[in-house]
This record gives sequence, structure tokens and C-alpha cells, in this order.
Amino acid sequence: MTTSPLVHSWAADAHSWLTASTASVASHVAPLVARARGYRAVTDQDAKTFAREERVGNANSHRYQQMSARLRADDLLVVPAFLAIAVANTPFGGRPPAPSCLFGLTDATRLEMPPLFLTGNAVDLDCHPALPQHAFTGTPILVVSSILTSDAILTAQLLHAGVHRHELEVTADETITAARDRLRDLITEHVPQEDLVLVVTAPAGTNLSQTYTWDRFAEPSRPVIIGLESDRGDDWATWHARNTLRGTISAAGMNPENLNAGPGAGVTDHTVLDDLMTVGWTQLRNDATDAFPPQPMRPRTAMTVGTRLVADDGYSVEVLVEDPTDAYGRPGARRWETETRIGGRVIKTETYRAPTYLERETGILDPANEVGDNSRVTIETSWLSADGSPRVEYVTGPLKVLNYPPNRWDADGHASFSRALGLLQHPEWPPVKHGREWLSAVKANDAASCTQATRWTAMGWVPTPGTDVCSYISGGTVITHRPSDAARVLSGVTEDRLHGAGLFTLPEADSAPFSEPWKASVREDLDTLVEHYIDLAPWKDRGIAGTVLAAGLRSSNPLPTTVVLYAQGPSGTGKSWTASHIMGFHQARKIWTGKHLPGNLTDTPTATELALSHAPIWVLDDLAPSASSQESTRQQAAIGDIIRNVHNQTAKRRSSYDLKAQQTFTPQALLIVTAENAATVASVRDRTLVLNFDVGSLNSAAVDAMDEFRDKNLAAPRLLVAAVQMMQQRASELGWAGLVAELEVARTEAKAVVRRRTATLKLGDKSPERHVEMTADLLLGLVPLRQLAERVGHTRMLELLAPGTPGSFVDGVISVGTQSLAEMAEQSPGAIALESIISVIRQGKAHLELEDTPGDKPLPNGSGAANRALGWSADANGKLRPLGIRIGILTYRRKGGPNDLVYIDHNAAFEVLKSTFRDTFPHGSTARGTLGQLGSEGYWYPGINVTSWNIKLRPGKADRGIPLTVQTVLGEEMQQVER
Repeated sequence: MTTSPLVHSWAADAHSWLTASTASVASHVAPLVARARGYRAVTDQDAKTFAREERVGNANSHRYQQMSARLRADDLLVVPAFLAIAVANTPFGGRPPAPSCLFGLTDATRLEMPPLFLTGNAVDLDCHPALPQHAFTGTPILVVSSILTSDAILTAQLLHAGVHRHELEVTADETITAARDRLRDLITEHVPQEDLVLVVTAPAGTNLSQTYTWDRFAEPSRPVIIGLESDRGDDWATWHARNTLRGTISAAGMNPENLNAGPGAGVTDHTVLDDLMTVGWTQLRNDATDAFPPQPMRPRTAMTVGTRLVADDGYSVEVLVEDPTDAYGRPGARRWETETRIGGRVIKTETYRAPTYLERETGILDPANEVGDNSRVTIETSWLSADGSPRVEYVTGPLKVLNYPPNRWDADGHASFSRALGLLQHPEWPPVKHGREWLSAVKANDAASCTQATRWTAMGWVPTPGTDVCSYISGGTVITHRPSDAARVLSGVTEDRLHGAGLFTLPEADSAPFSEPWKASVREDLDTLVEHYIDLAPWKDRGIAGTVLAAGLRSSNPLPTTVVLYAQGPSGTGKSWTASHIMGFHQARKIWTGKHLPGNLTDTPTATELALSHAPIWVLDDLAPSASSQESTRQQAAIGDIIRNVHNQTAKRRSSYDLKAQQTFTPQALLIVTAENAATVASVRDRTLVLNFDVGSLNSAAVDAMDEFRDKNLAAPRLLVAAVQMMQQRASELGWAGLVAELEVARTEAKAVVRRRTATLKLGDKSPERHVEMTADLLLGLVPLRQLAERVGHTRMLELLAPGTPGSFVDGVISVGTQSLAEMAEQSPGAIALESIISVIRQGKAHLELEDTPGDKPLPNGSGAANRALGWSADANGKLRPLGIRIGILTYRRKGGPNDLVYIDHNAAFEVLKSTFRDTFPHGSTARGTLGQLGSEGYWYPGINVTSWNIKLRPGKADRGIPLTVQTVLGEEMQQVER
């Protein structure tokens, strides 16, 4: 494309059918182009004629009054607009389209009057009615804001194509139709298809987001050059119009381009028409680019009337008002008025949540969870007091407060105010009449500075933005691998969520971990720990010492834990004292003692549920016998549910009044329970590692030194911090996923070691796997300590952490696990059921009788002691009589054989057992489920299959019940008497 000549203005007499003033307005448009469109001049004298022809209205109408006011200042240039779609769809030689609306312009103002609609009631894309059909297909499209600009560009294209100026002039008698035909021919003959640009106009008021308007012109990858300008002449409005149309063009499948009008994209002191007249069509066409400018600042006065904004000083909200239009129909002046003398801004939103299982496994923050029902927002409000001094107050509440006007924040939004008196005392608070508008202004004020963060509602390991090395939270302590991450990891476990949350704060972490001073400090703390745990030997059972150490450090290992420690024994034997030393790893000063532990059995189940989901470790202290049977039953049931939930890592589900699922609180803490009595329910015992305490379990000479070590030395919590830093350093070397994989290998190895130890136990049919899992889980607490000892070169600690070494911490933990398993096997459900049956018979609450002679003693040849063991007692005459109810019969297995087969009526027996041992057989237990364990554990009569429950065992006999030998019912003691 060669350089095109500049477009020079036409003299006024070239537009001979127009008046001098209107011809001046159209001076950049060739007379032929203007005549073909139908430019028309209206003077004050022919206003009535024009109004009648175009149905403007009578002399009293508002539109006529506007026109008359303009005409009193100057003549009016009327420019018809044509729907581009109608022009494109007009067949060759067909009836020309009619104008859709008229625009009126004057030389003095250059402002368009509101359009006069002739068809429909909306402004839409316009193009020149003389364009030939080939202009609408395969050509680039240029979109401008003014019809005068559009027609001037068409003029420039004709001149660039070599059309002489005199060919673009008209005679006085040339009609609009003739001019339109001649112009169409000139375009067809002189402008090549490859040089032709389809120029359309999107006047003010056009809906730029309607895609259907562009369907007629949509072609894949068709370039559409956007040269829109604001009718108000500001950068923001120009950017907004171009950006809106850009999205519409892209949605239609075409390629939007930006037309730089003047020096600087979007700068409005140079219009498209100005540039056309200055640099010519060729340069203007080459100014199109794929780059669109960034959003500029929006001028306050360019906004919609009625807009509310926070004032520049931030202390009030103003509304944009506009004076009435003047006599010429021109809009009045705009100004900002103070509406509410309170300003504000949204300064931050925070999401309160626990890390997901996947986040803790991968170390990567999941953005999909960053906004939820637990998000909260903080709004800063500011105003000037009566003496002119600034006041600031913060309103905090759920994110939903941004949906409510301020007068509903307290009731519906559950918002809280930072001061009891302040904002609530302001005479204009809350804004009621324009409350929603005030809130909109506050939302828009300084929105870019509003921050979004996550506050973690679970202590322990949490993901860190920007890295896969997790951070560790405990109380007010946040330990990050990089110091720069500390500001981005926020604790959400506040006092209102967990009373005493700050008590879990740890000593300050060394800012230079793995430096020589840091290593020396760690070695010193390891020396102190070995001295107190091994040399002083405060626990006579080394297994308890290892368990205390492993439990105290367990939270430094990122793998989740399901360990429950159950410390049982008489009062005053050191259970709570031992728990306080485990808790001593989680303090920055003297906090935890035997009389001050985080939880108690008197806490409500819901409070305990929340605590277990927030804290890394928790203690339920003092499960003791109660004077109230109901209270004792409640506590036993509550502790059973809690232990099951921790072991299974399951949360209690709840629904709201509208049947929506509410937030769940999954337990994550290592749980320690202290109790005077052993757990009576088998399912609870099977999910705990038991620490047995008795008189003499502690070395009393070491107690005071251990208390000073816990309360003043603080080596234990410092080692926990160092262990956390060790895990973070390892993660920086392996990646978080690599660290997790390494720890899983350590878990597998620990299971193998524990499983070999359990192989020597006599467990019968009892599976050891559950206790193997729990013991290996607890041993994971020693893994960070071992890596720490390796890093600083502490030989003695490494020896104490080596499995198989006599007296090592590892062997101590394993001994606790195997001892718990052995006790569980001894107190199996079947053994307990048999022991209970024997007990109720000996107590005289039940008896057995001989099948053939029911009134006789069951053992005619047996001793009195043996018959008493089967529920018979001598009366005053020395005759044996049955006691209690009959729960079984004594008979023979084979005819002629001895009467050594006992059939226990499981239903009758179970009723006696439940009434006698309520704690052992709680509500929900069944006769079949409880007494059926006798068969699975091998207590049935020899030769009878365990699966032969309640079936016919002897020909001609309807036997129902549990088959046992009489020796089993007599018990070992009575068997010795009989022998």
C-alpha cells in the first residue's frame, strides 16, 4: 500500500445544499459521500416543516424544545444512521434501506443531540448506505464512534485509491439516490478488494456486548480494528468501550485489534479524525496493533450520576449529582456531595480451614479451598470526630456480611466490632436509606490493596504458599523453612476456637538452623535429655520413658497419627505427672503440670472434639470412679466414642436445620487418657496403648529434678523445634513428597520390627496388626530425633534410638505395645464372657441343673464344693438347692457317656450378665455377639464345630445353647478340688 494523500477539507460551497455552518461541520466528508448518506441542514425557519416530516413532535414536546434551543444558537446538521445489517442484506438493485435514526449536530458545540429514532428504539451498528456488497465479506472492519469519522475515512479510502476530488463533488440537482449509485460505482471501480476496509460506526448508546449484532459479519480470524472513542473525552471511558467490544469480537471468533489514536494508546487528546487529517489513511491503517492498553484510572466526574464513592480523604462517602439540563438540552454540571460522613474499605479476607489430607501429603496449597463458608472479612471504617480528629474502627464477620446492608450486619451477618463504643455511637451509623450504596462504595475503595489469606484451624504441619516445604504451627509459634514465608502462614486457632491455644506456643526457633552454634545447642539439649530420661531414670519402666519421648515429639513427624495412650492405675501413681512431661514438649515456659493439663473428662464431648481437631496433642485427665452411676456411664461412653474417633480419624457429622452438611472436625491430635481403672469395653481397649502405673512406678528421688527439667530447662520444647527444622531441611533436599515417602518407609520398617516381637506372644486367634500399627505409629516420633542426632553427631542418642539395643528408647516403646497386646489377648471378649458366667454362678445368681433329674444336684457323685460351683447351696437341712435362675443344663454328649457337656442358655445367661456387669456388657451388646466369642476363642466342647451355633447336636434331642465342658465351667480351681 502506497502512501496516501492527506484529506483536505472541502470548501463550504462544495456542500451547496447545506448552510454555511452545517457545511463547516461536514467539511472533512466528501460532498458525494455526504449527499449519498442524506446529510441535511435544518434552520430555525424550517424547524416546523422538519418536525412535521420526521415526527419530532409538536412545539410543546421536549424533543422539539431541545431542537429549537439548538437552532437558536446555530443551524443543525442532521445525519441519518443506517443499520449495517440492513445495508449488508440489501440485494443488488434492491430497495435501499431506510434510516434507523437521525443525529443532529451543530458547528458551535460539536455535540450530538439525543438520536431521533425512526425505526425501533435502539442505536446499533451503522455503515454508509452506498457500500457495495463485496465490502461486507472478506474485508477488515474498522469500528469508530462517529458517523462523521466513518464518512471521512470512506472519503480517505477513495482518494487513496486515486479518485480525483472533483469526482467526489455533486451538482445542485443531484439526488440522494443518484449520488448513492455513483458513489457505489466509484468504490467498486477504484478501490481494490484487498485495500477496502469496511468502516462501521458504533454511536454512543450502542450495546457493545451484544454478539448477535456481529453474526452477519463474523468470519474466522477476520481482523476487526477498534477505534472507539469516548463521547466524554476521557481515557477510562475509551478503554472501557474498546475492552468491552474486544470481548464481543473475540466471542464471535474474529481477531480484535487496537487502533492507536495519537501518541499513546487510548489517549483522547488526539481523535481518529484528527489523526486521519494529520497523517493520512495509510499511516492510520498501519497504527492497528494486537496490543491493548492497560486499564487507566477512571475519572470521578466521568462516572454515572448517582455513583457513590469514598471521598479522597477516606472519611466519608460522596454521591455524584448533576444539575438539570440547560435550555439547549446540554447536561448540567456534575459535582460530588457528601452523603454519609463515614468512609471505609475492605482490607482483608481470610479463610479459616484445616489443611486437607492431600495438602499435607504433597505440601502444595490447593487454591480451590481458599474460599468457603468459613471465610471472614475485615472492614475498616473511618470518620472524623466532632473535633476533626480521625477515628478508625474495624468490623469483622463472615464473608456473607458483604451481602447485607450495614443495618443487618449484626443480626444477619454476625459481625463483631473492634470497640464496644465508637462506630456504634456515630449518629449516622448504620447508613439505612442508602446502606447498600454505601457498602458498594466501601467495596470499591482501594480494592487492589485488599489481601486474601488462609488461617489454619489446625496446629501442626500446614502448606506454605509458594513452596512445597510445609510450615509448622503450635500456639503462637510459626516455624517456616524460609524466614520470608512467616508473614504468609497464619494461625487460625484463636482463643475463641480453643481456650488456651496460646499455651501451645514453643520457644523461638533459631533463625540460622544447622549452623555450628545451632548444632552445639542441639547437642547440649540432647545431653540434658539423656541425663534426665536415662541417668536419673524417673520411670522404673524404661518403656514409659521411651513412650513419653516418642509421644512428645510425635507431632514433629508430618505423617498423621492415630495413637491413643491410656495411662491406668491407682490414684497418686504418676499418671497425670507423666502426661505433663509429654505436654512439656509443647510449651515456651512453665505451663503444664500434673495439676494443669489441657483437657479433662468433665469437658463436653463437643469441646473435646474441637480440641482434638485444633491441637497437635491433647490430654483427657482423670477418668475416675463416680458416685453417680449415670455420670460414670456417660463418661465411659464419651471416652469410648472419642477413642474410636481418634483411632479411626473420623469426624462426627452434623446437618443444619435446612439439611445441609455442616463443617466436620476431624481429630488430628495424639490423645492421652489418664484413668484409675482399665477400660472395660473390648473395642476401646483394642484401640489404645496401655501404660500401667502402680505404687512404685516412679523413682521418687528423680521427680523434683524432672519437674525442674520440664519447667525451667525447656530442652524438650527446644528439641521439638529443632526436630521440626530437621524435617523442613530434609524436605528441602528431597521435596515434600520425597520426605513423606521416606517416612512411610520408616513406618514400614517399624512395623516389621514390632511384628517380629509380637510373634513370640501367645495370642490364640487374636490378630496383632492393630497394635502393630499403633506401636509403629508412635515410633515415628523418634524418627526426626534420630535424624537430628545424626546431623549433629550425638553418638549416645543414636545408640538409644537403635532397635534391638537393650534399654533403648525404641525397645521401650515396642515393649509398651507388646505388653498392651498381651493384656488384650488375656482379656479377650471370650475370656471375659466365660469369667463372667462363672462369677454369676458362684454369686448365687444362676445355676445349672441335671438334664434327666432337674431337682437333683448336677453332680450326684461330686463334692459339695463342686456342686456349689455350679450354683447349688445346702439349706438348713443340708440338702442342696438351686440358687438364682437356670442358665443351662448338664448332660452327656453320647448316650452312655459321662455327664460332662454343659449347655448354656445364651439368652438367659446374657440377661443375668447384663444386670450384674453393666460396665462390662454395655447397652447395645447382644447375646449372640458377646457369648458367641466363646466358640471363636476355643472354649466350646471339643469336637463341636464353631459354626454349629444353636443347631441340633444329638439325635432325638432339641439342643440349643452354648456347648461347654463341665470342667470349663468349674474353673481351674474347682477342677483341682475335684481331682
